[in-house]
Amino acid sequence: MFAARYIWTQIEALDNRIPAALQYASMSKTTRLLRHMTYWLLENRREDLDIERGVLRYAKKVGAVPRAGGRSGATEQARLRVMRSQLIEQHVPEDLASRIASLELLHCALDLVEVAMAARLDIGYAARGYFRPGERIG
Repeated sequence: MFAARYIWTQIEALDNRIPAALQYASMSKTTRLLRHMTYWLLENRREDLDIERGVLRYAKKVGAVPRAGGRSGATEQARLRVMRSQLIEQHVPEDLASRIASLELLHCALDLVEVAMAARLDIGYAARGYFRPGERIG
């Protein structure tokens, strides 16, 4: 659902090209996301933990969450831009830097997909409804 193996492969390919601490931190962010999503699935989809069905249910819409994250508000967008820039400055390729920077944004992905599916909304509309109140109250 989250293309974690692809991200890990890309991070590992940077051996001896970026600091090991940066590689470790990037892997840790990915692992943290996967752990969070595992807990989410155990809590919310306990009755249907079939992996293949789960991937079919969530993968496409989860992939749209970073694009929908553009509705996350100015503060979050600024944070993502700074993180992405810092990664690029440390010689992380732009595409990978964008993926790593957006990992934290994905912690709400399965909630957003569920809301969008239940209300028959576009994921971007659901994201706007999710992020706007947080931006307004800080």
